[in-house]
Amino acid sequence: MFSRVGGKSLEPFSSLNISLAVGDNPETVCTNRQSILNTLGLPRLVAVKQVHGDKILLVGNQHSYAEAKGYDAMICNLAGVGLLIQQADCQAILLHDPVKSVIAAIHCGWRGSVADIITKTISALNSHFAVNPADLHAAISPSLGPCCAEFVNFASELPAWMHAYQPTPAHFDFWAISSKQLTNSGVLKEHIDVAGICTKCNQSYFSFRRAKKDGNVITGRNGSIIGLPLMGGGTVAEQTIHVSPTIQTKDVSPPSQRPPTAGQSGQNKPIIQQVNYYKAKLYFEIDSWDLAEAIRAGKPVVIIDTRCKEAFDLEHIPGAISFPHREITEESTANLDSSALYVTYCDGIGCNASTKGALRLATYGFKVKELLGGLDWWRRDGYETEGRNAASGTAGLSG
Repeated sequence: MFSRVGGKSLEPFSSLNISLAVGDNPETVCTNRQSILNTLGLPRLVAVKQVHGDKILLVGNQHSYAEAKGYDAMICNLAGVGLLIQQADCQAILLHDPVKSVIAAIHCGWRGSVADIITKTISALNSHFAVNPADLHAAISPSLGPCCAEFVNFASELPAWMHAYQPTPAHFDFWAISSKQLTNSGVLKEHIDVAGICTKCNQSYFSFRRAKKDGNVITGRNGSIIGLPLMGGGTVAEQTIHVSPTIQTKDVSPPSQRPPTAGQSGQNKPIIQQVNYYKAKLYFEIDSWDLAEAIRAGKPVVIIDTRCKEAFDLEHIPGAISFPHREITEESTANLDSSALYVTYCDGIGCNASTKGALRLATYGFKVKELLGGLDWWRRDGYETEGRNAASGTAGLSG
């Protein structure tokens, strides 16, 4: 789990807020999320609009930036995908099966505990991936501790069996409750790792209860992420347990199945991180040749010129539409085709309008790639342009 330290958000979201639903600047949130992905070497992030329920999302290749509404758990067997839980006192429970190379991420507040979302998620893992619960490794994130989890209406809110988990009157140990639900589902006790950090007590974490006590119900959300790496060398589930101020990760897979580290045989961690970074970079970029081939093949590609309208009128890529990055909003994209691939571009190296446009489109749930080198490299590679300053090309776009 990542703490609130090390991000770009301003108060009251300072600084590593990862939620798009609390009023923070969406571009800043996406920057924070990308920073986390870069740290973990993961190219994709999947999150859901959590509702304190018990629905479980089976994550596939079709799931991307758009947050599916109504889910509180995700299960997945795809490498390179990070499953994100957003929290500010609730638990994130991260599960990894090193035998089947399957992961799960659960958002579990007290309502989730009452709904037994843990058991339901493990059952889904078994149904979809034939996971043996005894093979699972579990991590319970920093969250509201027994010191601060006060429930004055527990008699009506919590089932009778939970009443035994009161270290002091009306205060509940939900770390122990979740551990009990995990073991009841077949997870071995020695495979359960509890962070044991109370988010209300520890100022390094966002806490809704602390913010409410201070008279401000607006606060950011911490992020807990689990993912299977793209590189070989064993199946690994990495989750951040405590970050303050530098990021530390904890591997919950058996030592024999962890990738080689510095000093061991094989690739060391810096090399693995570099390879994963560049794989992620290529995942979100496209060059002129590949874009031209997609156009020739008639694939559903929408080219977005993110510069100002005046620059577009002077010169642009054939078939592109003018959509200045500052005008890309949830309302202005409401009628766009969500199944298409959107390719953003601007002038070239040194211009970040295409990055800003891509970030906004991704925020609103669209599949996006940036054109490498923008208009400069498109022209350099011999492709024609349109507009008052149009350049004739040698490569052509016709089949």
